[in-house]
Amino acid sequence: MGKSQLIGTTKIDGITEVMDALKELDIKTKVQLFESFFRKAANKLVIPQLRARMNYSARTEKNIKIQPSKGEFAGIFVGPTTDSYPLRFADRGTAMRQTKKGAGRGMIIGRNEIEPTIDGQIDPLVDFIQNELDDEISKILEKKLKRQNKKLGL
Repeated sequence: MGKSQLIGTTKIDGITEVMDALKELDIKTKVQLFESFFRKAANKLVIPQLRARMNYSARTEKNIKIQPSKGEFAGIFVGPTTDSYPLRFADRGTAMRQTKKGAGRGMIIGRNEIEPTIDGQIDPLVDFIQNELDDEISKILEKKLKRQNKKLGL
């Protein structure tokens, strides 16, 4: 499957206040915050759309998942996993196949639904991030403060 990426820039209102609040957190907490927030956004916006479009079997629906993206800071991968590799053929199609003797075995015409579905969710994801990120950070900060106060006995 291809790798969808947001190309360009997007301005998020109130980002300076969010960045100021993030300065108080250690790097491990920041990574956990963003990973959980991105998972929440993907579960709410992307996964239902993919499952509705790629309705082949219960096995393939189950294997449309969210996984950590390797090598990226708090990045996630959303889409079909390797357990549902037949989706690759259904989405991308195959070339004309033949036996060694030349008998035709046909081809699969791809439906090309995965990437457009993910790319179509970029604007709703940006809106979701703009509306919910500051609330999520404030929840994490409150939990951290509560935990600190509990340790200090306050």
